[in-house]
Amino acid sequence: DLEEVWLNLAHEFEPRAAKKQISLSVDFSVRVLSGHAFALSLLLRNLVANAINYTPAGGRVRVSSATEGEVLLLRVDDSGPGIPAIERERAFERFNRLGLTQIEGVGLGLSIVLSVVELHHAAIRLLDSPLGGLRAQVAFPMLSAASPPRAGDSPGAPGATASLG
Repeated sequence: DLEEVWLNLAHEFEPRAAKKQISLSVDFSVRVLSGHAFALSLLLRNLVANAINYTPAGGRVRVSSATEGEVLLLRVDDSGPGIPAIERERAFERFNRLGLTQIEGVGLGLSIVLSVVELHHAAIRLLDSPLGGLRAQVAFPMLSAASPPRAGDSPGAPGATASLG
């Protein structure tokens, strides 16, 4: 349940967003997502942390889910500076911070997210957000399209894809 995963993380993000006067909103129109709860929590934690870290004071971060055909879309939108389209694929490289050193971190967040995406046979794209910054969009196959990951699955399992845009 996405909402349950979010509720376990909300205590971590709400104070950080409030400190920067960032409006943090959540809209899970689809709540059920089959997968590894810890890994999904890690994915959401990293995407939301990045959105809050890179969004300037007074900005907005929105976490949402929806379905599109046989896919569940998990989206994290922000009103930060975004990532230029030409740099987006490099953002998933380990230890790559795209030259941004004023924000805390070591550049592992999106590479961790990519591993979780691959584990779930999903795809991730970094897009322009309707909020003006970046949209991180993860497309999870619905249960009818693919079976959920099993305990023995690894991020490099056959059929794992990552679509970078």
